[in-house]
Amino acid sequence: MSREWLERLLEAIIPPEDTILDLGVGPDSPAQNLPNRRTGVDVYQPHLDRAQNLAAKVLHDLRIMPLPFPPKSFGVVLMLDVLEHLEDRDAINLLKEAERIAEKQVIIYTPLGFVAQERDIYGLGGDFWMKHRCGFHPKCFRNRDYGVILTRGDGKNRGILAVLDNE
Repeated sequence: MSREWLERLLEAIIPPEDTILDLGVGPDSPAQNLPNRRTGVDVYQPHLDRAQNLAAKVLHDLRIMPLPFPPKSFGVVLMLDVLEHLEDRDAINLLKEAERIAEKQVIIYTPLGFVAQERDIYGLGGDFWMKHRCGFHPKCFRNRDYGVILTRGDGKNRGILAVLDNE
């Protein structure tokens, strides 16, 4: 899946008036060009410092629940290339928390299955946070009522796009 494809898809499915909570925003979120009011959350300060076009930045360890937001406080919650960086239990807890916070949609992109990664791909010293610790399959999201699309990657790196519509 190309980054441009994901950017266009997000533009098409997120209404411009919706607020966005971008969990695990990192320094290069595919949502950074959306016109929406977007709040970014990341565990690693150097990644958060480089995140662009945010109305607010929140430093928070995504393994610690609850997140500091009330129920249904954002129209859309994004987790783009985030869940795979957590242990299984923490990833499921974050998924549940995103569902609590989202008024309309939860949008997830994650690799299909486990894909090894050991280093900070941005070269900012965040190797611990960028390591992949788990993997997902479509059934995990379908069992939670998400719509699922499998994406083609470069042959070995396929992905899962999962969308939960709360409306």
